[in-house]
Amino acid sequence: MCLASFQPAVRPLVERLRLVKSAAEIERLRKAAHYADLGVARALKVAYEGASVLELFGQGRTVQMHMLREVGYDPVVSSVLVGAWPAPGSAMPHGVPSVGARLGVGPHIALALMRVHGYCAECERTAFVVPPSPELCEVFGTMEEARHRAFALARPGVACAELDAAANGFLRDEGYGERLLHRTGHGFGLSTHEGPWVAEGSDDVLAAGMLISIEPGIYLPGVGGVRHSDTVLITANGYESLTRHPADLESLTIRGAKPYQRLMGALTRRVAGT
Repeated sequence: MCLASFQPAVRPLVERLRLVKSAAEIERLRKAAHYADLGVARALKVAYEGASVLELFGQGRTVQMHMLREVGYDPVVSSVLVGAWPAPGSAMPHGVPSVGARLGVGPHIALALMRVHGYCAECERTAFVVPPSPELCEVFGTMEEARHRAFALARPGVACAELDAAANGFLRDEGYGERLLHRTGHGFGLSTHEGPWVAEGSDDVLAAGMLISIEPGIYLPGVGGVRHSDTVLITANGYESLTRHPADLESLTIRGAKPYQRLMGALTRRVAGT
C-alpha cells in the first residue's frame, strides 16, 4: 500500500485516539490556556477609542517574552497570536483586519490563540471602547445566555450535537438564525481545531479528558460580531474552564483616557507608517 492511500485509512483512527488527553497533555493545555488569558488581558490593556489593530497585535510579543522566561519558547512547536477584530469587521470572523483599522463604536473581538510546546488553547472576548447601545447590550446578553446554556450541559456522556443545539438552537429561537456563522465549538490538542466537534450532526460524545471550546457568536453585518470563546476541560463530574478572563459586560467596557497608551500608540503608528 502506498503512503498516499495509507494516510486516509489511518487518519480517522489517530484522530479518535487523540480525543481524550492524558494528564501530562492536560497540564500542557492548561499552560497554553494561561497564556491565552494573558494575551487577551494584554490586548485589552492597550485598547482605547482610536487604538489601531497594530497596537493590539503587538502585544503578542509581550506574551512571547513571558513564555520565553517562564517555560521556554521553541518556535517549531510554539506560536503566539494576540490581536483584535475591530467593528464592523468583527462581523466577519474568518476575515483578516487591516493593521491600520481603529477601534471605535461597536463590538470588537479580542483574541489570543496559543501553542505552547505543541499544545493549543484560545481565549476570546467581545469588548467595547465606546459604551454599547441598549440594542448591543441586548445582543451581548443573548450571546452570554447561549454560552451559559452550553456550559450547563458540559459533562461526560452528553452528545456534542446536543451542546450545539442548546447554544445555537437558542440563538435561532431568539431570531438570530441568519446571523450564525459557525458551530458552538471544537476540540483542542495538537491543533487549534480538532475533534470533538461541538456541532450539528456531530457524532462525538463528551468524555472526561476532552478539551473543547464554547464560543457561540452573533454576527451583525455593518455592526460587528459578539462572541466569547473559552478553552474548556471536561472533568469526571462536569467541566473546568481553563481560560478565566472576565466575561461580563462591565469588565469588557473599556473606559479611561489612557494617555500613556495613546502616546505609545501614536509612536507605534508613526514607526509603522500607518
